[in-house]
Amino acid sequence: MEDREHYTFSKIGCWLALSNAAELARNGHIAGNAERWEKESERIRGWIDEHCWSEAKQCYKFHAGTERLDAALLLTSRFGFEHEGRLAKTRAAIEREFAVGPLVCRYSGVVEEEGTFVACSCWLVEAYAFLGEVDRAGGDAANLAGKARQQFRHPQRTNRPSHGRWTWQSSPRVQPSRIAARNLFDTGKKVIEFDRSGAHWTSVRQIYRSAADKLAT
Repeated sequence: MEDREHYTFSKIGCWLALSNAAELARNGHIAGNAERWEKESERIRGWIDEHCWSEAKQCYKFHAGTERLDAALLLTSRFGFEHEGRLAKTRAAIEREFAVGPLVCRYSGVVEEEGTFVACSCWLVEAYAFLGEVDRAGGDAANLAGKARQQFRHPQRTNRPSHGRWTWQSSPRVQPSRIAARNLFDTGKKVIEFDRSGAHWTSVRQIYRSAADKLAT
């Protein structure tokens, strides 16, 4: 980012680092002051809730001092940051403002710059799975895979005409969407296999496998 801001995603990353460090120290894996790190992680979470939460939109914001949203916050569902239903509300706000069918924009105002970003669609799928709505996640992934098979080109931008419907713009120089989306699912499947275990992680891996297989046929 060109502007220096207190970005919410980065702040949550700081919370995660200290929280994990405290856990490692408590379990004897590293040397350090677990109590202090845990206390500092809670201070960061409190700061995020105070400065990066939008009461108007009922969601976490792009950064402190704005009402813009950031789809990258969907990824924080992996981190165990959910409390008081705030990530679920953030997911709902992002989907409400950014979703274009199965596709999702990256951040507020991006439609005027570059349109939807397929990776964000996968982040939304993960956010449903990690927050407990696995069936919904699987359905959204299947819908995204189906859309990728139908589109003969990977959409570079989506526009909203005055009558409120979305249209696709394509370029003959870009990669076919089916190949691009399949590669995305394959990459996501491989990356997530190196991460932690647990029921939701297992579900996300299976969702990615199924979507990649659907695009391979």
